[in-house]
Amino acid sequence: MAAVEQDVEIYTPERIAQFLLNNSVTKEGYDDACEEVRKLGFDPAEVPHTDPNMRESLPTNEEFDREIELIQEKLKRRLSSDSQS
Repeated sequence: MAAVEQDVEIYTPERIAQFLLNNSVTKEGYDDACEEVRKLGFDPAEVPHTDPNMRESLPTNEEFDREIELIQEKLKRRLSSDSQS
């Protein structure tokens, strides 16, 4: 197998800030990301390609955990009914 040359992507601090904000899944996680973005020297509301109102659309940690529990319960029921068939 021949080696394939690939370019290495170097992320700028601004791009890292975008990743932090855009990959938050809970309000608390978004707040933590905002702290990190500020440490990078950026105002979270001014980072391009992010929705400044994103936090409001996110669940809390508690809501997120409950949703995961419901999904796990559904999956267990489905697996249980499949194994009985």
